[in-house]
Amino acid sequence: MKIVTELYARNVLLYCPHCGNEEDGFVVNPAGLEFTCDHCNKPYKVHSEADIEHK
Repeated sequence: MKIVTELYARNVLLYCPHCGNEEDGFVVNPAGLEFTCDHCNKPYKVHSEADIEHK
């Protein structure tokens, strides 16, 4: 049996916890990082152990 050692994500997006605006364009795992919402301009941090939901 072959084992997959790499996963490729097409799009990672977050929702601002202040205004609910969709934030996208991430090229790295955003867990543990801080961001400023492009819509409401408020800062927020993604929990370092946040799960990525696959839909």
